[in-house]
Amino acid sequence: MRRYNIPKCDPIPSGFAVTPDESCPFSNDILIQQNNPDRGFRGELYITLGTQEAYPRSGVSYFECFSSGFSKFREENIHLYQLYVYLSNYYRSPLDQEGLSQLEEYFQLLKDYGIRVLLRFAYETEANRACPSTRLMSENIRILKKWIRDHEGLFQSVVYAVQLGMFGFWGEGHSETKLCDKKRIIPEVLDMVPRQFPVMLRHPRFLKFVPLDQLRRCSIHDDFLVGMEHPWGMIPFSHRQYTMLQNMDRRCLCDGEMPWGRDRTVATVDPIAFLSQCVGYGLTTLSAEHNYKEDGQAYHLKQWQSILLDEKTLRDNHFPYFPYLLGSGNISVFDYLTYHLGYLLAISNISKSEKLTTFTLYNFGMGVPYNFSISYQRHGQSISEDLSGMTAFCAKSFTVDSSSAFRIVHNADPTQHIRLMNAIAPDRNGYYRL
Repeated sequence: MRRYNIPKCDPIPSGFAVTPDESCPFSNDILIQQNNPDRGFRGELYITLGTQEAYPRSGVSYFECFSSGFSKFREENIHLYQLYVYLSNYYRSPLDQEGLSQLEEYFQLLKDYGIRVLLRFAYETEANRACPSTRLMSENIRILKKWIRDHEGLFQSVVYAVQLGMFGFWGEGHSETKLCDKKRIIPEVLDMVPRQFPVMLRHPRFLKFVPLDQLRRCSIHDDFLVGMEHPWGMIPFSHRQYTMLQNMDRRCLCDGEMPWGRDRTVATVDPIAFLSQCVGYGLTTLSAEHNYKEDGQAYHLKQWQSILLDEKTLRDNHFPYFPYLLGSGNISVFDYLTYHLGYLLAISNISKSEKLTTFTLYNFGMGVPYNFSISYQRHGQSISEDLSGMTAFCAKSFTVDSSSAFRIVHNADPTQHIRLMNAIAPDRNGYYRL
């Protein structure tokens, strides 16, 4: 059995060690959670640099793709997208100013519309086999690294995570026309991406090329989620390191997707088995582009809007859940994903003295608030604590000055802050007072 360079992590709890009380009323306002940053369902966008096309050789302009992609999920209130930046036009020559200017213009468009993206650079598709040499791929990575550093503020405003990409069909690391030197390319991609951003790899076999000091910001994304073992998905569930892989993913940002609805490789996906996979990976986002309503058809995700889960099913399967969103004791599979992908934070167990207030922060979601910190004052001193380690079923206590406020804010972009699922409102900058 093949062994992978998966770091050892502590297991994730299967329940809360501390029980929340009624000291701070909870909220069932679904818009609070839907509007929280860097979590939930996501769409897809494409741009092929050096051309006017979205997807290579599609004949569809990238502005048309943006417009249709943005409007497609307006009803679902989706503001996250996976952005595929195709470098197919630069597989024989380095990126030029035209391509870089396009990238800047597109990023500015995303920022103007308040869109955050999961970023992947790629060259090849099944119909466009444009694979550069290792030397040229490395040169383009160097050019992109400089562009990212020169546009740091714009990058931080738009990007929440990066996928390894670069080689293989769609940047997924397989079926590439020309093999590249992964020992060289993978560390260079990691160096291209600023250290505070997580990087997702398509398969754990690539971890052996990741420098040891960067393993903790890496995760593995499964782009063939079907609720069962499949060679196009991840390593076998029976693999001796599978649980280690899950623990690794659940402590970082981890995204995934189902196959297209029209793909009949796995005709029927069991919703409970599928949710077990999502919870097992601690998914932050899930593609709504796949297996939902493409081609005007009702695929699995759409069908699961009418499949209900009761509280016993959630408990028996150790699925984290926020009881106040269950309504009449049930929640649909689709709605469960809508609200529990990524983090779902609320406070409880508040106790006050004349000078200090103590409360417990709970994570009812399946993923972590990666790259977010809680900032507050205690004894007049400003404190900031990173919350990236707050996995599902984590409850953490904080003591703050009773006269001060606190907020949970993104480490790279302070305009991004998390709202709590409590019946108390923050001010316009995300600060709460108890």
